[in-house]
Amino acid sequence: STTSIGAFDKVLLDGPAVVAEPFVVTIAPAVEPDTGYDLRWPSQTGMTYTVLTSTDLATPVEAWTEVVTDLAQDSYNVPADGVSRFYVVKEVPSP
Repeated sequence: STTSIGAFDKVLLDGPAVVAEPFVVTIAPAVEPDTGYDLRWPSQTGMTYTVLTSTDLATPVEAWTEVVTDLAQDSYNVPADGVSRFYVVKEVPSP
């Protein structure tokens, strides 16, 4: 059976209702022997992750620096170098 889950501009969207879990990134002190901090997120099979960084939140995310791409894991270690940094983790389908 299908459930109506919404309509947009006279187009009825039918199908099973899907509620996605929020994509939450946490940061914690690194586990030895690593130093700095560990970013962690809920990874999913068939997805890879890109970590981006910026020192300025006013910079559009599209202009942030890619730190690492194609990660198939649920964490990444970032430095504690005294510079305030902001991070974004993007989830994309595996290549």
